[in-house]
Amino acid sequence: MIAKLKNGILYLYLFIMLGIFPLFYKKQYAKMGTSKFQLFFYISLICLGLLFLLFLLQGIGYIKNRKHSEVTNNRIKFSMMDIGVICYSLCVILSFLFCDYKGEALLGAKGWSMGLASQMIFCAAYFFLSRDLKFRKEILYVLFVSSSLVFLLGILHRFDIDPLKIRVGLSEENKKMFLSTIGQSSWYSSFACTVFPLGVTVFFLTKEKRMKILFGIYSALTFMTLVTQNSDSAYLSLAAVFLLLYYVSFDKAEQKKRFLQLLILMLLSFKAIGILQVLFKERATVLDKLSIWMSQSMTTTIFFVVTVCLYLWKYHIQKREPKNCKNRKPFYILLSAGVAVLIGTVLFIVLNSNGFLLKTFGYQNTNNYLLFQDNWGNNRGFTWKFTVSSYRDLPIMKKIFGVGPDCFKAYLYSIPEYAERLNEYWNGLNLTNAHNEYLTVLYNLGILGFISFLIMIFGGIFRFVKGRIQNPYSIAFALCIASYAAHNFFCYQQVCCTPFLFIIMGIGENILRTDHETKNRRISDGGFTGI
Repeated sequence: MIAKLKNGILYLYLFIMLGIFPLFYKKQYAKMGTSKFQLFFYISLICLGLLFLLFLLQGIGYIKNRKHSEVTNNRIKFSMMDIGVICYSLCVILSFLFCDYKGEALLGAKGWSMGLASQMIFCAAYFFLSRDLKFRKEILYVLFVSSSLVFLLGILHRFDIDPLKIRVGLSEENKKMFLSTIGQSSWYSSFACTVFPLGVTVFFLTKEKRMKILFGIYSALTFMTLVTQNSDSAYLSLAAVFLLLYYVSFDKAEQKKRFLQLLILMLLSFKAIGILQVLFKERATVLDKLSIWMSQSMTTTIFFVVTVCLYLWKYHIQKREPKNCKNRKPFYILLSAGVAVLIGTVLFIVLNSNGFLLKTFGYQNTNNYLLFQDNWGNNRGFTWKFTVSSYRDLPIMKKIFGVGPDCFKAYLYSIPEYAERLNEYWNGLNLTNAHNEYLTVLYNLGILGFISFLIMIFGGIFRFVKGRIQNPYSIAFALCIASYAAHNFFCYQQVCCTPFLFIIMGIGENILRTDHETKNRRISDGGFTGI
C-alpha cells in the first residue's frame, strides 16, 4: 500500500515538473524565474515531504518485522552515480554548516535560489525516483509534448510570431533576450540542452516507422530552436551529444546509418532556419555571429552536401557494411584530432592573450574568441579570472568546504576590495556566480564539493553508457548528462535546468536498477515502450 502511494506521488510530481513546469508562466516575463521557482519549490516540498513521511513509516514497519523474522544480509548496492549524489549532498550540508551567511545559504541568492533547500530537493528527488518509481513510458511522453510546445514557441518568437501574446510590450533588445515560456535566452538554452537528447535518442534507436517520423520531427524542432536560441553554449552541448552518439553508433550497422541521418537532419534544420531568416529578414531576430554562421554560412552548406553524399554512397550505392563495423578506430582518431585541436586552440589563446605572439612575431589575433581578455565570452574573461584569483586567496577551510551554497555573491560583496572592483566593472550590477558551473561549485562548495560534483556527472555518464548493453535506451540519459555538463561549462545552475538533470538521472538509474532486478524483461523497439 505504501509503495503504491509513493509511486502515485512520484507520478504527480513528474507530471507537474515535466508537463506543466516548462509551460507555466505568470505576467508574461515579469519575474518568470521567480514564479517558476515557486512552483518547483512548493510542489517539491509537498510531494517529497509526503514521500519522506512514507519512507519513515516503511522504515518503522521494516524494523518491527525484522524482530519477528529471519535476518537476511541484503547489501544495499550503490552505483558510482549514487555515491556522487550522496557525496555532493553531504558537501552541500558541510558547506552550509561552515559558511558565514546561513540566511543566504539556506534559500540561495535572490533571483537564483540555488541554496541548501534547493540542493537537498535535487538530491532527494534523485533518490526517490531511482528507488521508488515504477517507470512508464508515458512519463517521458509528457516531457516530449511539453518541450515540443516550448521549442515551437521559441522558434516562432525568433520570427516575431507571438501566439500567446507573451512578448507584448517588450523592447527589441528584450525580445532578443527572452524566449518562449522559459524566460532568459540562456535559461532557455539550458533547459533545451538538458532535455532534448531524450527525444533524439528515440529517433536514433527506434525501428518503428511511426516513432521515427514523430521523433524526427521532434529532433528537427530541437535543432531549429538551438540554432536560434542565441547562446554559444548550445553548440558545445551539440558537439558533446554527437561525439557520444558517434561512439555508440559503432554498436550496430543500423546505428551508424541513424547517426548520419541525425547529422543530416541537424544541418538541414539549420539551413531551413537560414532560408527563413533571409526570406523574412524584417521579422527575424538579429542573432549573434556564431548562430548566423551556423544557419547561413557556405561552410555549413558544404558540410551538409558532403554528409548527404557520404550517406547516399554508403547506404544506397555501396549497400554494404564492412565486416569490422564495431571497430572504433575512426572514433578514436576523431577524438584524438579533436583533443589536439582543443589543446592547440587553448595554447594559441594563451600565447595570443599574454602578448607572446605579438612580442615574438609581431602578430596578434583580435578575434574575440581567440583573445582572452576581460570582455571574452560576454565578459566571462573577467569573471573567471576574478573567481580563480579570489579562490586562491580564500582561507584553507573555505578552500575545502567553500563559502556556502549559492553564497558566491554574499562572500565577494562582503569584502570591500572585491565589492569595489566588481561594482566598477559591472556598473552596480551584482555578480551571483562565475558563469561556469564548475568554477561556481568549486567556489561555493569547495574542493570537496567540486570533486563530488565531477564524480556525480562523469559517474552518471559512465553508468549509462555502460548500461546500454543492458538496456539500449540507457544512452539517452548519458547524453542528457553530457549535454548539461558541456553547456554549463559556460553557464550555471538554475531552476529551469538543474532539477531536470537530477530528475533525468533518477529516472535513468531507476530503469537500470529495475532491469537488473528483472533480467528477462524484454525491451521493445518503440521508443521507451516496455521499459
